[in-house]
Amino acid sequence: MAEWTGLVTSSTGAYSGLNTQQIINTIIQADSQPLVDLQSKVAADQAEISSYGGLINSLSSLNTLAQNMALPTIYGMAATSSNTSVLTATAGPNASAATYSMTVSQIAQAQSIYSANFSSETASPVANSGDVGFEIQVGSGTPVAITYDSTNNVFDVGSQTFSNSLDGVRDAINAAGAGVTASVINNGSGYQLVITSNNTGASNRLKVLVDTGSGYGDATGTAGINQLAFDPAYNTDGTVASYGTYTNLQQSMAGLDANLTLNGLAVTRSSNTITDLITGVTVNLLQTGSSTLSVANDNAGFTSQINSFISTYNTVMGAINGALGTQSIPGPLYGDSLTKGLRQTLYDMTTNSYNGTSLAALGITHDDNGNLTLNSTAWNAALAANPSQVLGAVNQMASSLQSTMNSYMNTIIPGAEQGLNGEISLYKQQEDQWSTKLAVIQQMLTQEFSAMEQTLSTLSSESTSMTNMLGSSTSSSSSTSSTSTSGGTTA
Repeated sequence: MAEWTGLVTSSTGAYSGLNTQQIINTIIQADSQPLVDLQSKVAADQAEISSYGGLINSLSSLNTLAQNMALPTIYGMAATSSNTSVLTATAGPNASAATYSMTVSQIAQAQSIYSANFSSETASPVANSGDVGFEIQVGSGTPVAITYDSTNNVFDVGSQTFSNSLDGVRDAINAAGAGVTASVINNGSGYQLVITSNNTGASNRLKVLVDTGSGYGDATGTAGINQLAFDPAYNTDGTVASYGTYTNLQQSMAGLDANLTLNGLAVTRSSNTITDLITGVTVNLLQTGSSTLSVANDNAGFTSQINSFISTYNTVMGAINGALGTQSIPGPLYGDSLTKGLRQTLYDMTTNSYNGTSLAALGITHDDNGNLTLNSTAWNAALAANPSQVLGAVNQMASSLQSTMNSYMNTIIPGAEQGLNGEISLYKQQEDQWSTKLAVIQQMLTQEFSAMEQTLSTLSSESTSMTNMLGSSTSSSSSTSSTSTSGGTTA
C-alpha cells in the first residue's frame, strides 16, 4: 500500500521529539487492512476470470475436433497405390472397397508448337500491308481472333494493343484468353515463338489460322502473318502427317491422351487426373508402368484423428488441473465447483456407452491423472471386427461432447465471469470508500499532531518566559541584599 502524505513535513516533532509521520503511517496501515483485503479479493477474482478464459480457449480447440469427429466422414476411404511413381489416388466417402490392377502405357500430354527463327525478340512477324490477323482455336472450341492494325502497326486484343514484334505477338496471345500460353525462347541461333495448349489430350490440339483476305485459313505463303499459321493433318500417334503446302509453325510436342488398362480393360482419357474412372476415386497418372490400386477403409486416417482428439482432450484436462491446483499448491480456481464439475463431466462423457459399446472397449481409457490413452491393439481389433460400430460410437460421443462444451463456453463459464466482474465492481466501490475514509483519518491525525506541536511550542515559550522572569527576580533580590549589607558597614 502506498504511504499516505499529510500536513506534517518533519519526521520528528520539533518540541515532542516524536516521529509523528511514522506514527501516523502505522495507524493508517492498521486501519487499512479492510482495503488490503478488498484489493486481494479483486486480484483473486481477476485471476479466476483469466483462468476461465484459458479454459474456454482449451475447450474451443477440443470443440473444433469434436465437430469433425461427429461427422461420418471422419472414417472415410483411402486409396493406396503400390507404385506411387506410376500413379497416386485419393478416395472420397462414396468410394467402395476394391483392388484394381492398372497399367499406364501413355501419359496425357499438351501440344506445343513453335515458329521459325527470328533475328530478335523485337523482329516484326507482320510485314503485310493492310489489316490482317490470326485466330487460335483449341480443339473444337470457339476460335479467338487477334487482329493487326496496319495504320498503328499494332495487334489488337479487345481494348489492349501490342507491338508488331515477336514479344508483342506473345503478349497478345496471352492476353486473348484462348486456352494457350505463349513464350519467346532464345535457342542460341535465333528467337522462336512457342505456343502450348493449357490442357492435355488429343481433343485440345491447336489450330492457328491466318487472315487470308477472305476469312481465316491455312497459310498461303511463308512471309508476314503466314509465319503464324498451323493446321496440319495428324497420324494416329499424334505426330504430324502433313503440314500442308507451306512449312510455318511446327509441332514440338504432340497432344496426347492418357492410355491405360484397368483390370485388363482399355481406358483413354485426355487428362492425367481422372475423376470418372472409379466411383469416388481420383487417379493421378505420373508415368508409364504398372501399379495395384487398393481402396479400403482409411484406418490410418481415422486413428490419426482419434490420437489428435486424445492429445487435445489431455491438454484440456491439464489446463483444468492446473487451474484447480492442489491443497499444497492451490491454483486460481482451487475449490471452484464449476471447474471441478467440468472435469467430472468430461471424464463421464468419455466413459459412457455409445452405440452399444464404450470407448474403453475400443481401447480408449483413462490413466490415474484422468488423461486418455489409446491401446492400439484393442483399437485395431475393434476396427477390424465392427468398423461401423466404432464409427457410430465416436460420432455419438463427439456430438454429445460438443453440445456440453458449447454450453460451458457460451453460457456456464461466461455466466461465472459475469458474476465475478460484478463482484469486482462492488469491491472497487468499497475500495474507493475506504480510501476516502483513510484520507480523512490521516488528515485528522496530521492536524492533531500539528496542534500538539503547536501546544508544546506555546508551553515551551511560556516556560522560557517564566524562567527568564524568575531569573530576573532572583538577580534583583541579590542586588538589593548586597547594597543593604554594604551600607550598614559604613555606618
